[in-house]
Amino acid sequence: MRQTTKRVSGWATPLALVSGKEDGRKLGLNMGFQVGEELGFYQSCLDIWIAAAHINHDAFSDRMKKNLEQMAAFLSSYPIGDPENEQIQEIMGKVVSNEHYCKLGSEIGV
Repeated sequence: MRQTTKRVSGWATPLALVSGKEDGRKLGLNMGFQVGEELGFYQSCLDIWIAAAHINHDAFSDRMKKNLEQMAAFLSSYPIGDPENEQIQEIMGKVVSNEHYCKLGSEIGV
């Protein structure tokens, strides 16, 4: 006879629920990694641009410096330590589809 339940934390749980929970965990880890990778990309671009601005104060226009500051504010507002924060999607949307990143890239010729 095929087993249809599994003991989890002392409770008999249907295998479908256990399998779904494992699938959800794997998906969550994968999505979390992708978000972290994307945030890391934007942060590294920002770090390089800020370093260039500190080396040569005339390298970027005032408008570009303002865009750098705004992008830094968006990235620093991302709640990395609070994955259940309901504003995560909204903040990530501002970072990713953010016109500041596009403006920054176009202004330096990327």
